[in-house]
Amino acid sequence: MFKKYFNSVYLFIIPLIILSLGYLIFGLRTNSYFSVDDFAVLAYLKNHNILQMSFDFLINGDVFGFRKLTGFVFFGSLFKIFGTNNYAFDVFMFLTNTINLIILFLIVKKLTKNDFTAFFVSLIFNKNYLFYYSNIHEHLVALFCFLTIYLFLTYPKKFYLSVISFILALFTKETAFTVPLVLFAISFFKKLDRKKIYYLFRISVLYGIYASYFFITQKVLTPNFSYTVASKVVDLFRGFLYFVDIKILILLILLPILTKKYKYLPLLLVGLITLIPASLLVNRREMYYIYMPFGYLLIYLSMFLPKLNIKTSIIYILILFIFGGRSILPKIAWQEFPNWQKVSMFNVVSRVEGNINVNPEIKKINISDISLERDANLMLESGTIDLFINKTIASKYSFVYNKGDNTIEVEKR
Repeated sequence: MFKKYFNSVYLFIIPLIILSLGYLIFGLRTNSYFSVDDFAVLAYLKNHNILQMSFDFLINGDVFGFRKLTGFVFFGSLFKIFGTNNYAFDVFMFLTNTINLIILFLIVKKLTKNDFTAFFVSLIFNKNYLFYYSNIHEHLVALFCFLTIYLFLTYPKKFYLSVISFILALFTKETAFTVPLVLFAISFFKKLDRKKIYYLFRISVLYGIYASYFFITQKVLTPNFSYTVASKVVDLFRGFLYFVDIKILILLILLPILTKKYKYLPLLLVGLITLIPASLLVNRREMYYIYMPFGYLLIYLSMFLPKLNIKTSIIYILILFIFGGRSILPKIAWQEFPNWQKVSMFNVVSRVEGNINVNPEIKKINISDISLERDANLMLESGTIDLFINKTIASKYSFVYNKGDNTIEVEKR
């Protein structure tokens, strides 16, 4: 038994780790860095500790008004330990994606008893690797949702482990509410204790009552609000097609018809239900929302995949091409590529450090000749430039950005 497990790890899990590592290397070669929403989070963490943040977010909502907590605790912990060392965040994103691949592999292996099928769908899942640090929520909600499913399937007598994991998932992102639905869908073809699934449903409902405060207090939204909800069915359908390629959608719908295995259909339905919240956002459709639901769709796909042999290999090859072909594998950066957002930020930081080193008494620094890209502007406007400046200088000075004349006021602490 140990030998069989060892072979499974050696043949399939290690290659998955290597494939995930390929994306980390690509991110490092293309200079992935702090971006967009990261600065709002850094600005908050700059003045609050993790405990303060936890109480604040639980009672008042996070910096964007939602009830996400777990991801911010991890983000905040990384920041408090490593500061703005981007490599710590890059490695964390790699580790969480890799863990997700492994747990997904174990779930599918448990359901199909087929190591290669488990490897195949995990390989496809890896294509959704996320580099953006604020996507820590997507990686972690998938991790805790997958873990809840795996624990429920593997350790039915230790139900408390599933409960703990599910609660962590809910406080990572609201879309975790569909985990009981996934387990209920699985119960149509695998014997599971539905009483325990109903218990998870009740936890979901209790969390829903708590989290609904945001939606109740935001009844009137302007048409340009980024979280405006679609009011037409056609907009919802367009949302689905934005996230799931039409070829993939057709394949997933045809599978039970062609094989006459209709007992797996509830699993497809749950995967699509999990996509509804993101599909409804007409002004904010981002591909990272597909990360966790894509895992559910792949579990569904795995139910129809045959054991690999010469005859069935054509099925795997066809599915591989439908899901993206070469794009499934990590991109290769043969040379290091500049990140112009990062370059712009560092041009500002270098100007500030250089001016202070030359004249420690300087009061105002002109940056009007520097081309300010989006992230440089966000860094300045959020008041987080000191987090990227040399610690010796940052500890002695405070900085205020004047957008009108593109200057930075410098004041000794």
